[in-house]
Amino acid sequence: MQQNLTNTSPKHIIKTLTIIHAAFIAGPFIFSLVILFISSEISIFNTDNIPAAYYIIPFVALIIIYAGLRFFRNQLSKIDKQSPLNQKLVNYQTAFIIKCASIEAPAFLCIMLTILSGETVFLIITWSILLFLYTIRPKKEKVIADLSLSFDERKLLNA
Repeated sequence: MQQNLTNTSPKHIIKTLTIIHAAFIAGPFIFSLVILFISSEISIFNTDNIPAAYYIIPFVALIIIYAGLRFFRNQLSKIDKQSPLNQKLVNYQTAFIIKCASIEAPAFLCIMLTILSGETVFLIITWSILLFLYTIRPKKEKVIADLSLSFDERKLLNA
C-alpha cells in the first residue's frame, strides 16, 4: 500500500508529531484530574481495600510499555535506508504513534484502577507513566539519531 506523501514536508511531520505527542499526554492527564476532583470515593494511600489482583496491573502496564518500545525499535530497523526522507519520516511517525499509544494505554488502565479501587496510588503510577511519555517527546535531534540520517537528509530536515 503506497501512502500519499504529497503534503508531508519534514518540518510538517515533526510539528505533527509534537502535536500528537502532546495529545497523548493531555488526554490521560486531564482525565486523571477530572477523576481526582469529581470522585468522592478516592482515598489517599489506604491500600487495605485493594484486591490482590490489582497489584498485577502495574506489572502488566510495564510489559505493555516494554513491548511498545521494542516494537518501535523493530519498526525503525525495518525502515529502508535508501528510501526518500519523506517516506522515512512517515514510517517513523507511524512507529512513534504506536509507541506513544502503548505507553498511554497503561496510563488509562491505571486511571480505571483508580476509579474501581478508589486509590490514589494508581493515579501516581499514571502520572509517572505520563512523565515517562513526556521524556520521549519528539525532537529533531532524536529523529535524526533514530533514523541515522545522512548529511543531505539532515539539511533537508533543518531547511
